[in-house]
Amino acid sequence: IDNNGNLDTMASNFNDLEKISNTLLLVITGASFVILFLIFIFWIKNRTNEIGILLSIGIAKGKILLQILTEAVLIGILALALSFLIAPAVSNAAADYLVGQQAGQAELQDEMDAGKVATDYQAPELTVTNVETEITSYMLLVDSLSVGILIVLSTCAASVLIFRKNPKDILSEMS
Repeated sequence: IDNNGNLDTMASNFNDLEKISNTLLLVITGASFVILFLIFIFWIKNRTNEIGILLSIGIAKGKILLQILTEAVLIGILALALSFLIAPAVSNAAADYLVGQQAGQAELQDEMDAGKVATDYQAPELTVTNVETEITSYMLLVDSLSVGILIVLSTCAASVLIFRKNPKDILSEMS
């Protein structure tokens, strides 16, 4: 029984955390696109000679782009697999930390309110025994699709810079 409303306060804080998390997720997605775009520009610039030679021997731009995309997706799959392995531990640690912070704030509030009201009532001690987090298959699916779309968009955007040139121009830039 929670007569002090601590559970309601904790629940509202977690709902506010969801809104903040969604906003932060959008900011991170935008920043990730920019970072991946810059990485792929650097990657493709370093492979300009290879791309120029492949284009000059008649390999289609689409095939070269598909090769670059395949390499990027393989790296993305490895990164996703690693993130899925550590996600449960990170989620549990974050939830435990947040609950601990909330309990600490409730304790401080109780100390500040002590002596303000003269009653014989003693609030029961509120303890959180366990926090469970669950990472669902839906979350993993959405994350995988988001990362995949992010990789494809940033790779294609970076590839436009080199693929708009013809092989003669690319090869003439070689030193």
